[in-house]
Amino acid sequence: MNEIDALRLTSQFITAFQAVRSAVQQNESDIIYYEHEYNDLTHALELTKFNAAEGYQLAVQLKENRVNRRKAKDQVAQLQPLFDVMTRHQSFFQDLRKAQAQIEKIKSSQASRMYTARARTDMQDAFDRAKQKQVAQ
Repeated sequence: MNEIDALRLTSQFITAFQAVRSAVQQNESDIIYYEHEYNDLTHALELTKFNAAEGYQLAVQLKENRVNRRKAKDQVAQLQPLFDVMTRHQSFFQDLRKAQAQIEKIKSSQASRMYTARARTDMQDAFDRAKQKQVAQ
């Protein structure tokens, strides 16, 4: 029997969607920050006087800024197609959250269900003990 944990599966979908959305938003914020930082650094080059060591430090900071900005832009570019699909199918993820709630309710109901003897009432004590052992595990 191939067993699938439906609750775990829905959680993974939802977590993946949230991770993609969060990563895109964070990287877009980082890009804006790096663009502003770049403006600050280039204005520092233009407007301030500095010696060779200070100029070198500005160049190092400028390079680091460009490298970090490129990483953020590359990450957004890679995630954007997935983000677009997820955004287009936003209702799917809303339905998935509803399904997750239903699955949790079903699992809870299944965990507390108990068989009641219909004809052989003399066996009810055995059924009750079996359920108690199952709950204890």
